[in-house]
Parts: sequence; structure tokens; C-alpha cells
Amino acid sequence: MEKVKIALIGLGNRGSSLIKDVFIKLKDVCVVAVSDSYMDRMDDAVKIISEATSDIPIKEQDYHRILERKDVEAV
Repeated sequence: MEKVKIALIGLGNRGSSLIKDVFIKLKDVCVVAVSDSYMDRMDDAVKIISEATSDIPIKEQDYHRILERKDVEAV
């Protein structure tokens, strides 16, 4: 089965909780990108995701660029 490619925009308390509690546990989901205005939040999210899965999402402070990506199927 092919994985659904998602991006996460906003990595504050709710966003980081969703990563830890939901997204890294879903075997049919691949996190391809993360976005937040704070670089440290993106760094933390990428670390959590890459340690728990084989995904290494790109970091983008401008969420508009994530919305333009052709490989993102859900946000």
C-alpha cells in the first residue's frame, strides 16, 4: 500500500502532540514537510519524526510553499 504524504503546519503544543500521539504511529502516513514560524519547533518535529519513522520531512517557514508542493496530499 502506498503511504499518504502529509505536511504539518503549526507545530506548537497541539501540533507537536499530534505528531507524538497520532502521526508517527500511522503506518500508512508519510510526513514529507513541516512548517512553523519558529525554527526550533521545526527542528524538534523533524527529530521526533525521523527517530520514530524513516521519514525526514523538509522544513519550511513559509507555509505557502508547502501548500504549493505537488507531493503533499493532505495538510
